[in-house]
Order: sequence, then C-alpha cells, then structure tokens
Amino acid sequence: MPSIPYDSNETDVLDARPLRPLSAGALLGNRYLIASELGRGGMGIVYRATDRELLRDVAVKVVPGASSDDARQRLIREARAAAALNHPH
Repeated sequence: MPSIPYDSNETDVLDARPLRPLSAGALLGNRYLIASELGRGGMGIVYRATDRELLRDVAVKVVPGASSDDARQRLIREARAAAALNHPH
C-alpha cells in the first residue's frame, strides 16, 4: 500500500481473509498494532489498535465476507461516519 497522507476521515480497506481472531500484538496490514478485542457481532470483530504511522489509538473492524462490492461500500460508509466523530470520550 503506498504511503499517502491521512486525515481523520480516511478509511483503509485491507484484505483480511480468512476471518480469525487476532491476538494482542498482532500487526494488521503492516500498520495497525492490535491491543485488544473491543467487541464482536453479526458484522465482525472490532479491535482497539495503534496506528503505527499516525501514532494514535484507532478502532479496527474485521468483517467476514467483505469481498462483495456492496459489503465493502457499506463498511466504508460506516467507517467514514465513525471517523467524522470528534469527542474526548
């Protein structure tokens, strides 16, 4: 993946096949260092991670079956909406 400037509304889509639980310390996409699992549900698993390029905490959602265009677009819309939030808590 080329190194490009990121802002708070940027969303990465990584090929995360197959879906398997990630352990603390796992490196996803050579960028996101997994700290812990935050939750799981019908859409996938959400992890607390550190973005190693921006040096900040982020949420990483790993979704099975995101290979279809519709599923990818839905995930991107959700991630951009969440990234637009700016709250101290």
